[in-house]
Amino acid sequence: MVNTNEIPVDISPTCVESPEAIVDAIYELISFGPGGDPAWRAFRGLFAEQCVLALRLFPGDPAISILSLDDYVRKQVREDMKEEGYAERPLERSFSRTGDIASATVRFEMLFGAGETYLGLDQFQMVRREGRWWIVAVTGEIKPGDATLA
Repeated sequence: MVNTNEIPVDISPTCVESPEAIVDAIYELISFGPGGDPAWRAFRGLFAEQCVLALRLFPGDPAISILSLDDYVRKQVREDMKEEGYAERPLERSFSRTGDIASATVRFEMLFGAGETYLGLDQFQMVRREGRWWIVAVTGEIKPGDATLA
């Protein structure tokens, strides 16, 4: 994986100025319309090189996967998703920040085209270094649309 200190030209520098901005950017960049793809180059630019993602990628997955960013990019979009589009929309967010570290918990809805909606919960760990914020870890869980996440 290539990750430099430079912000990719296809995202605004304001995306990495605060924990709130970087989290908002993640959900925007992962979402795409029918026939599209996530904005992977910009998405990658928000993560530290050694980041870890521990997520249930799809609602039917039997277990949490522990992935590098490269693994996540390879596995996140299934072929049928490209045809229908995909979106993640934040519903509730909370942040905690002390000095150069921050965490965020985000409840979101996951939409597969015009299909079923699922509820998700992501927890982000971020650090500020080199004059900007970086995501260093994400953990996430998904439940069916009518389930609640405690």
